Amino acid sequence: MRAGLDREGTMTLMVPIALFGWIPVTLLLFLLLPPRRAVLISMLGAWMFLPMAAGYKFGGLPVIDKTSVCSVAALLGVALFDFGRLQSFQFRWFDLPILVWTLVPGASAAANEFGVHGAYATIMVQVLSWTIPYVLGRLYFRNSDEARDLAEALFIAGMIYVPLCLLEMRLTPQLHRWIYGFHQHAFNQTIRFGGYRPMVFMQHGLAVGMWMTDACIAGFWLWWAGGLRKTWGCPTYLLLSILFITTILCRSTGAIALLGVGLVALMLLWFARSRVILILLLIAAPLYAATRATGLWSGQQLVDISEAVSSQDRAGSLAGRMWNEDLLAKRALERPLLGWSGWDRTAVYDDWGNRLTVQDGMWILTLGGCGLTGLVSFFLVMLLPATLLVFRKPMRSLRQFELSGCVVLATILILTTIDCLFNAMYSPAWMLASGALFSSCAVTVSKSTSQARILARSTRTPIVVKPRSSHAGSYH
Repeated sequence: MRAGLDREGTMTLMVPIALFGWIPVTLLLFLLLPPRRAVLISMLGAWMFLPMAAGYKFGGLPVIDKTSVCSVAALLGVALFDFGRLQSFQFRWFDLPILVWTLVPGASAAANEFGVHGAYATIMVQVLSWTIPYVLGRLYFRNSDEARDLAEALFIAGMIYVPLCLLEMRLTPQLHRWIYGFHQHAFNQTIRFGGYRPMVFMQHGLAVGMWMTDACIAGFWLWWAGGLRKTWGCPTYLLLSILFITTILCRSTGAIALLGVGLVALMLLWFARSRVILILLLIAAPLYAATRATGLWSGQQLVDISEAVSSQDRAGSLAGRMWNEDLLAKRALERPLLGWSGWDRTAVYDDWGNRLTVQDGMWILTLGGCGLTGLVSFFLVMLLPATLLVFRKPMRSLRQFELSGCVVLATILILTTIDCLFNAMYSPAWMLASGALFSSCAVTVSKSTSQARILARSTRTPIVVKPRSSHAGSYH
């Protein structure tokens, strides 16, 4: 058994207790709760509270860490308590991107002569991080009502983090160290704008910032669309006000900017009845990656905008990112199809072996490690479900409570993909949302809807879809 290295401290006994203890906790959730709610609490709760330790290694098994425990515990609960749902999974055409995204690291490892073991190791990382959450999203959030449950759970998760964020803003980010014995990232990166950026139990303050932004988007649209009037017996708009203030105080400028962009897009969808800005946001990340990787765009205009609206220091940091991306993209395109695989082969070094580059954005990490095949499959996994929603659903339905959960998940996936241009802060909530949105939107007409339409035509009466009266505050 091997424990991973720690940052700024020593692991306490609570690390293995939390990691190994989460499996029986999850099984207890499945024993006491409906499977869908158990999946939600298990996966979101694991990501919110388990330690960011490097993990434990037993022989040839995958590393036991936060990511693997989050996925394996939920999958084990489904297998033991809801196996029929697991058997009901059917591979569809829209599952092809996640299949490629799962296998391409193995193909890259094989192409770079890391052998069977290297290919197996990289594929297992993908399965535990991406594929299992995606499959669970496909299985348990198969229609618009169930997608709304996921969106509401994301809002509730953000509200649960509010007091923890406020505590770390006041006392400095210490919760992870107090409970698990070490800081999960360099402490100096928590100091921002005269205060502290909370990390709570996630990998970085940037991850917390996006988590809170996603919660704001979810809570706001569910409330605005007319379905979530009360939460925990309190008017939702009051809780939203607290959540918005806390998100701003998290001091993650990128997450705050994306929150503003997301709200503008939703308001234009509502008032102007226009999906144009959603379409523009959909193409933003692939267009950025394409122009930056090929050198068609230097990114200088983005640096100038940053200097104008922020500070010279922030603009200098962004300029450094652009310089890094230029070097990394040139290195990546030396092996354009499958990339350089892992083990730090994507980095650029000088003639004396000194490392020149810092890899921040997930897009450039993916391009370097898995090539264009990996990058395209990643974008398809993240953006294709939102594309199906935007182009398959009529404008009128996008503004209704019926599809509010789907609109939330699509907006979150779009904003997250844009954030991945500059950061690489993974969350299993992405794949829950992707799987849910595919199941909800890829099939235009479900069996029950088809039957309802046939009945309506035969009786010449319109179909009336009403919000569930018991939905508001369903997570009391």
